[in-house]
Amino acid sequence: MSDLKFKVIFNGKIKDGYSKEKLGKSLCRFLKIDPKNYEKLFDGRNYALKKQLSEEQAKQIKKKLLSIGIISSIAVEQAKVDTNAEIKTSKKNVVESKFWQERFDILDSLPKTNSILSLSKTKEFKALDNKSSRKITFNLLAFFFGTFYYFFKGMWEKGIVIAFLSVTYAFMLSIVEEALEIQFYSAIYWAAPASITAVTATFDYYKKVSENQRIWPALKILNNKATLVSMATISILTSILPTLDISPINYNNSINSVKNGYLDYNKATTVGHAFDNWSSCKKKNWSEFTTKNKINIVEFKCITDFGNVVEKDLWGKDKIYIEKAIIFQFTLNHDGSFQINSIDYSNTPLDGEKTEFSATSFFDLKYWLYIVYSNSDI
Repeated sequence: MSDLKFKVIFNGKIKDGYSKEKLGKSLCRFLKIDPKNYEKLFDGRNYALKKQLSEEQAKQIKKKLLSIGIISSIAVEQAKVDTNAEIKTSKKNVVESKFWQERFDILDSLPKTNSILSLSKTKEFKALDNKSSRKITFNLLAFFFGTFYYFFKGMWEKGIVIAFLSVTYAFMLSIVEEALEIQFYSAIYWAAPASITAVTATFDYYKKVSENQRIWPALKILNNKATLVSMATISILTSILPTLDISPINYNNSINSVKNGYLDYNKATTVGHAFDNWSSCKKKNWSEFTTKNKINIVEFKCITDFGNVVEKDLWGKDKIYIEKAIIFQFTLNHDGSFQINSIDYSNTPLDGEKTEFSATSFFDLKYWLYIVYSNSDI
């Protein structure tokens, strides 16, 4: 018995008297192509309708197609070399899953490219219906599990690179927050890496199974043990550093835990929203430090005046200040809670040393919180 396999090919020909539009749209649905693009089936290119058939099966399908007006031809499929036996076996095992069978069939019908980005630019991809394109361009599990999804699917090299790029992205965002004294929404840290991973995962897994691709061709320089181990080490350390109180990421996590939290005085709005919108401050600054006895402190500095501020001292003499401020200090607890530790006036004269003294000696804590949360003038 012959081991040859055959395929049935449509090359854009139909019998006279049959509707090109009707047959074209039917074929589009079969090939998972948007029916609006049915005319592309008649541009002279060959489309494989069925593969891996015996000669008898191919003849029967050709006969059935002809009976409904579709002219097709039969071609012998090229046998794959033995060196691909392991890959073929692996792919066969994978595509036994209906989930992956559908996606691999779609990708098999499209041009071979090195990335999902390149594939998305091809006219064949653009001709796919929305449902089919989503199947190969968005992987929900990869969106939620990210790098771990790549590891679970055996794509270790790509997973390490994605982890490295993700922590680098988060680290750079924390630097920007610190430098510009702004606060990004927490979702910005994970949404971008998660979305990119969701888009690339299905195509990357297809490449792993069908071609045993370990790394993206454009980044093949990274595919060596020393580089991958270094990237994995950096990723792990960058993830651990926030717990050691020595990284910019921890710096912003401490500040954000206060700014995104609530005080018992007013739980209708966050601390950050109340203090950042206090109009008495001409400048505002959030900072963080750890005391000698390892207490984590977040400090909010409200600069009420700066430049050359002239005021009378206790003896009626003019005194020039280059900065006048009110400083709120929050103590962070191990359970994630926090409370206001102190409120101080801070005056920096043009000549002489900076002086600080308690603002609660004159007005109690509730008074100051009322001023801040009601956005009142000092």
